[in-house]
Amino acid sequence: MSRPMTLQTLRNRNPVARKWAIGGMAMVLGLGLSIPGRRVRFVVENFGAVPEEPVLFALNHTHFVDWIAMRWVAFLHGRMQLNWVKPRTYEQGFSRFLDLTGNVPLTSRGYLISADVRAVADRAPSEDEYRILRDHVDTGEPLPDGELYEALQYRPRAILGLPFDPDDRTWRRAIEVLFEQMMQATLGHTRTLVNRGLDLAVMPQGSTSMRLTRGHSGALQAALWLDIPVVAVGISGFPQAFGDSKNIPRHGGTVIVRIGDPYRPQKIEGHAPFRAESEREHRDALVAGTRDMMERINALLEPEHQWADDLDDIDISGVARFI
Repeated sequence: MSRPMTLQTLRNRNPVARKWAIGGMAMVLGLGLSIPGRRVRFVVENFGAVPEEPVLFALNHTHFVDWIAMRWVAFLHGRMQLNWVKPRTYEQGFSRFLDLTGNVPLTSRGYLISADVRAVADRAPSEDEYRILRDHVDTGEPLPDGELYEALQYRPRAILGLPFDPDDRTWRRAIEVLFEQMMQATLGHTRTLVNRGLDLAVMPQGSTSMRLTRGHSGALQAALWLDIPVVAVGISGFPQAFGDSKNIPRHGGTVIVRIGDPYRPQKIEGHAPFRAESEREHRDALVAGTRDMMERINALLEPEHQWADDLDDIDISGVARFI
């Protein structure tokens, strides 16, 4: 089993992104996009609207590797970009490469839940177990009886580096505190790189879907905390060019990258990013700001990628996103 990312290993990461490494990676990506018979042609619209200062690019997410599109387009326009990357990618042993090429680990409540179950039960949670645990963390829904649920709630231990004593706090509260502290580390590393002139690219959907689905508020919270403009981006045609390939184009074709006009989201007075109590208190404002961001992305997409009939219609859901 790979070693999970802990609070300490996340805090101790050094945001060492180097422009030569980001540029070198972009050049390699460019070679992959130019394979004869599989060449990917990019049509880029309105990139001139991007301000000189660092921005948060908010993208749709149609394919496992469609981050390549924005990386390549940004490089062609003289911009260097950083991405938030799920911890499971770091667990695979590419941490130094990921750090150098402009990536910062991004945790999630789902990852913390799944990792703690693996530590306690030596296995991943089932889909039913994950849904029960996620509802408990998100809404306070009581946990049922059962060996796993008893162990999670009452066994003293460290949860990914955070000491957990059930006499001091509930398991639900421990997950909330751990998530907040890990996200603060992610935001701190991100600010370091943004201050060096890098743009941040975020996919608010979180999971891939051919058509646009509802967004999560993380991108909005990051933009407000970093105090940088948001630029919505609609990327169309990537799945058609890459097919089911996770490395190089399978079919080739044209990818359209439409850039929206920059805007600054409305501030949410008193909100503390990624703090559970604050997210609950300011839920309506976070939902409205995220919906506005997603509407801006939707307006930039070709019809086949615009809003899904079922806004939860994602390709990978449940515990599969975290293991």
